[in-house]
Amino acid sequence: MHEKAANKIIIKNKNKMSKSKNKVSLIGIIGKDAMAYKTQGGVPYTRFSLATSKGGYKKADGTEVPEVTQWHNIICWRGLAEVAAKYVKKGMKVAVDGEIVYGYYDKQGVTCMSIDIVADDVVMMSRPKDEAVDMSAPEEGAQQPEPTPKDDLPF
Repeated sequence: MHEKAANKIIIKNKNKMSKSKNKVSLIGIIGKDAMAYKTQGGVPYTRFSLATSKGGYKKADGTEVPEVTQWHNIICWRGLAEVAAKYVKKGMKVAVDGEIVYGYYDKQGVTCMSIDIVADDVVMMSRPKDEAVDMSAPEEGAQQPEPTPKDDLPF
């Protein structure tokens, strides 16, 4: 069976089961600086916490619904881990794409479950608070871009 959707041809095979998908995208605020580690085999990984919030609001009847914040444990591996360890700082806004991974561990005889997001991609959407840059004035000695002559405009 073939379908055409938005300039794409989608081929569906009725004889095979659908593929499964484990994908998550989050945008939130870093809870504390990323912490770098290495496995016993020397593979670098980094952990940090990410807060996502669903804003509070007021219902039509005047009832206040408070803001709800969820905390997510993020793990980055190898090269991404090294970059995250260097640049991901408390208070930054970041976007994370990855997959949900469930783990189990023993804590004083009780089996506990952990839920982590293993990041495929981390995009820094803001700077850390202590590295804020004033964009209103150019730095001393910085080259100013030359204005484009009006007769060179393409329109």
